[in-house]
Amino acid sequence: MLINNGSNSAELITTAESVFQKLQMEIDRDADALQKAYYEEKEILYNKELDRLKGELGDPHKALKRAYAPLNFHARTEDDRLEIYWWLRHRRPTVGDAKGAVIRRRLPWGAAKTKDRKGYYLPNLLCHAKKWEAQLVKQVEAHAVTLRERRAALIEMQNRLAVYRRLLNREYAVPKEVAPKVTDSTATDPAEHPLVAPAPPRRSNPTVAGSENGS
Repeated sequence: MLINNGSNSAELITTAESVFQKLQMEIDRDADALQKAYYEEKEILYNKELDRLKGELGDPHKALKRAYAPLNFHARTEDDRLEIYWWLRHRRPTVGDAKGAVIRRRLPWGAAKTKDRKGYYLPNLLCHAKKWEAQLVKQVEAHAVTLRERRAALIEMQNRLAVYRRLLNREYAVPKEVAPKVTDSTATDPAEHPLVAPAPPRRSNPTVAGSENGS
């Protein structure tokens, strides 16, 4: 049995897998940091808008309702998979003393025939954003697209490395039955060679006495 002699390659692959794991953790940290930065910046913008509306409307309750922004951003790692998406948060109307239930809806990627697997279709996404947060949403989604592409590229490299490892571990079987090489010592007579059919028996010449006319 022949086996690839790739001990050094196996060590390099193990090192590469460790590097890929660190890169994956780095992407996950960047996604968490992006989510945190988004909500911190959104809170600042929201408070500014709320103060403006309170002064304009003179009614804090109305100002709260008008300033409410249902668009939210989320990044999470689950089952070794990174998800970065936008979602909406609404509340059903209050009935009596009971508060309405919270409704959460995840926004789909793309729009109609323009779906993009790397990110959201901005015109549709911005339809759910307030004017005061539109620029922030654009910036965050641009970063999110880059993170998704980085993660996809990393997964592709990991898959290719797994294929290379399987090739490295491949064994080559030698056929058990091999025809002997023809040499002077193995076959001096062609009739003795296993791949040469034996010659037909030599036909004896008929004598005059055994001629067809019997004379």
